[in-house]
Amino acid sequence: MAVFKRWSNSSLTTLQMCAHKFYLKHIEKMYRQAGYQAKRGIAVHHVAKEAHKRQMVELKLWGADDGIPEISEMPGSQRSIEEARDIAAAEFERAVQQGVTMSKKDLEVGEENLKASCKDTAIALSALYVSDVAPSVKPVAVERKVEIKPKDMDITIMGYIDLVEDDLGDVIRDLKTAEKAPFKDAAKFSQQLTLYNMIRAAETRKMPRESRLVHLIRTPQTHEESVVVQTTTRDLSDMRILKERLMTAVEAVDKGVFVPADPSAPGSPCNWCEFRDGTCKYVKKQEE
Repeated sequence: MAVFKRWSNSSLTTLQMCAHKFYLKHIEKMYRQAGYQAKRGIAVHHVAKEAHKRQMVELKLWGADDGIPEISEMPGSQRSIEEARDIAAAEFERAVQQGVTMSKKDLEVGEENLKASCKDTAIALSALYVSDVAPSVKPVAVERKVEIKPKDMDITIMGYIDLVEDDLGDVIRDLKTAEKAPFKDAAKFSQQLTLYNMIRAAETRKMPRESRLVHLIRTPQTHEESVVVQTTTRDLSDMRILKERLMTAVEAVDKGVFVPADPSAPGSPCNWCEFRDGTCKYVKKQEE
C-alpha cells in the first residue's frame, strides 16, 4: 500500500493530471528538474520576494535575524529596478545550474535560444514587477509556509503563500509569469488560491478578505509587457469542495490506484511530461 501524508497544491494537481506521474514523483521519489520556463518563474519569484522583504524592513516587520534583503532600496526607485535585473539574471543562472529538462517542443526551438529567451524574460519581468507592481503593496508575510493537520484526516496540508498583503484585511497574492494573457476566470477557478485561503484561515482563524492572481506577461515575439491582476474571493463552500477532493485523492493513493493520463487527449500532460524519457511505461520515449 502506498503511503503519502504531506499534501500540497502541487501534489494534488499532479495526481489529478496524471496519477502515474504522482506515483513516480511522490511514491517512488523520482526527481526531475523543471524546464527553462520554470527557471524563469523561479527567478522572478525570487526578485519579488526580495523586493517585499525590503518593504517589510521599512515597515518594521522584517528583523535583522531574518536576513538582509538583496534589494537595497524601496521598490520603484531606479536603483531597485537595476538591482532586480541583476538579481534575476544571477538567480536564473543558479537555477539552471541545478539541471534542466527539455521537452520535444523545447528541443525544436533549440536549447541556446530557449535559455537566452527565458533569461531575458526573467530579467524584464523582474524589473516590471519592481517598478510597477511592488510599490503599491503593503506586505505582512512573504513566502509564508503554513502547515495544517485536519482533525478528521491523517494528513498534513502545506503550502508556501507567495505574499499576504494588508488591504483592509488579509489578501492572498500569487504571482505567475506567462507569454500570453490568462483566461478570464483563472483566479476564480484556481485550486491553488483555494488551498492558500484554507491554510491561511486555519492559521489566523479568519478567512482572507480576497485573493489576487498577478500575471506578469511578456510576449515571445514582440516582447510586449503587461500586468494582469485578477481578483476573487473564497468562502466555506470552496473549502468544503477542496476537502472532498483531498479526501478522494487520499483514498486513491491509500488504495494504490494510479491511473495514467491519456497521451492522445487534447492538451495531454504526456506531451510535456519530464518522465517521457523512457521512465514512464505508458508512453513511448520522447524522440530527441
